Amino acid sequence: MSPEKTKERFPKNGEGPFFVVNGECIACMAPEQEAPDLIGFDQEASHCYFKKQPMPAEEFERATRGVWASCCGA
Repeated sequence: MSPEKTKERFPKNGEGPFFVVNGECIACMAPEQEAPDLIGFDQEASHCYFKKQPMPAEEFERATRGVWASCCGA
């Protein structure tokens, strides 16, 4: 059994467990609408990313909803 390939993070992601995989964003803008304080969009790269990691429970819930809103699961 081969080890699972590590997914490359988009470079603008904040350090931590929540991140968007590099090259997998399809610019649906849904995650950014769900959690605009946590998830940003790089216009130049046409790619979303986690601006910061969720800390209080309220932010964690919004971050999770942002991930669920993503149509591609990146």
